[in-house]
Amino acid sequence: MRSSNFGYIPALDHLRGFAALLVLFFHGCHLISHKLQSNVPYDLSFWPRAENPFSSLILEGHTAVSLFFVLSAFVFTVGSTNRDLNFTGFYRNRLLRTYLLFLFFSRSWHPL
Repeated sequence: MRSSNFGYIPALDHLRGFAALLVLFFHGCHLISHKLQSNVPYDLSFWPRAENPFSSLILEGHTAVSLFFVLSAFVFTVGSTNRDLNFTGFYRNRLLRTYLLFLFFSRSWHPL
């Protein structure tokens, strides 16, 4: 969804895609390495340890989460610089984008 607050910045899509790949690799490495090592339920003893800075990009999930936070802060800053903010509209749009998804997943994980 394109924002009416500021112009499109293609580099943000690339960074968001990179962060999404980091999240995918993080979960994949943890689940795949656990499955290859044993058939017991997952616990923290199976947590892979990063031995160099490059593997820590994938094995430590906080890297991608931090990148998403930095990108969100950048978008909020660029969109609000020298402008009057309409928080009511922002929260309404945020609710419309996320609430149905929240309801769907909260029902599917916790059946009545």
